[in-house]
Amino acid sequence: MKLLDAEVSADGAGFQFSDCALVAFNPVSLSKQLSEIINSEVCAVSFQENQHFELKFSNDSTISFGA
Repeated sequence: MKLLDAEVSADGAGFQFSDCALVAFNPVSLSKQLSEIINSEVCAVSFQENQHFELKFSNDSTISFGA
């Protein structure tokens, strides 16, 4: 699944993927500039309930959502 577009603000974030959309109302951390992550493929997902949710991309970048 490829990240096609994203918008991150202080209030949350919205992500448009090739197969779905994701909206987050939690703090979001990016390991690289958003422009470097756009058009990358998701290669792994990590989730721990009430802890975090993380997407890992083909270019070694991550988007993390904290609780």
